[in-house]
Amino acid sequence: MKILFFIHSLDKGGAERVLSVLANYLIKFFQIEICYFDKNLNFYEFDKNIEITKLKKTKFKNKFLAKIDHILNIRKKIISTKPDLIISFMDFTNFDVILANFKFSPLIVTEHVNYKLLKSPRWIKLRKFLYPFASFLSVLTKEDKSYYEKFVKNVAIMPNPVDFKIEKNPSKKDIILVPARLEEIKDHATLFKALRLIDLKNFKVILAGDGSLKDELKKKSKGLNIEFIGHQKELEKFYKVAKILVLPSKSEGFSNVLVESMFFSVARLSSKTAGGLELIKDNENGLLFEIGDEKDLANKLEKLINDDNLREKLAKNSLNEAKNFSILEIGKRWDNLIKEVLNAKT
Repeated sequence: MKILFFIHSLDKGGAERVLSVLANYLIKFFQIEICYFDKNLNFYEFDKNIEITKLKKTKFKNKFLAKIDHILNIRKKIISTKPDLIISFMDFTNFDVILANFKFSPLIVTEHVNYKLLKSPRWIKLRKFLYPFASFLSVLTKEDKSYYEKFVKNVAIMPNPVDFKIEKNPSKKDIILVPARLEEIKDHATLFKALRLIDLKNFKVILAGDGSLKDELKKKSKGLNIEFIGHQKELEKFYKVAKILVLPSKSEGFSNVLVESMFFSVARLSSKTAGGLELIKDNENGLLFEIGDEKDLANKLEKLINDDNLREKLAKNSLNEAKNFSILEIGKRWDNLIKEVLNAKT
């Protein structure tokens, strides 16, 4: 049986990482092909048995004609491949694949961000019109499921899988890790304000990520014990040594870093985004603070710096739940979903 994946590009983002983990798992049971449209940075490793192809690029300069040609090229790819199942990643790719497929093959469309991130009324209307034509929709949080259920019949919560092994006794240092793109939505500004309100003691803050605000944030960080290390392909080596992870985002649908860090006994502190509320039980396996509230963030972060027992309790409890997000567990859920979709066809 063949599964055909569609994704815009094989860049270094979170959705691409999820695709690599999922495809590497499913290749054990199915024939897998990944079709992308734009660029392949070879950032993530794929099993050698996975076929990776780039869709023919449109030659039209007119945006409307280019879009039509793009959708037709996807259609040609589907017809020539004749997949038993299609899995599409991310909203705009989902739109194009739904239009191109037109019920040729069973289709699972996947969302990897919070539904609120799509702001344009026109695109929101298009999403509401197109998504019901998919066989199934997978989302990341209860909030997203509640939203999409209003107009999509088949919706399932499918957490992002992780292929890390649990590190039971990692060697920790006084490090606060902030793994987030240097963009407005990640709200480093609130973090910096909070850091100026507290005594970091011997703790060092490490920012892992690149983005358009890099130069601006470096200027704003003067006087703070912060190191900018850029985007990291292997964040696990930083999870291993960090005692605390902070995610100050204004919006998060489902945060890979909040899940990945669970495998390395890191005490997690997140803003109350959809993803933060989904993945952290406040004061049980992490701490939550109000979005954009530097005083609340400072208060919670200071507690983690000063209270070893609290920090260790939160890290231990999250470690105990980490296995629920392993590729073995999430892979089983994908197996069941694929069977359900295929059985509905017959």
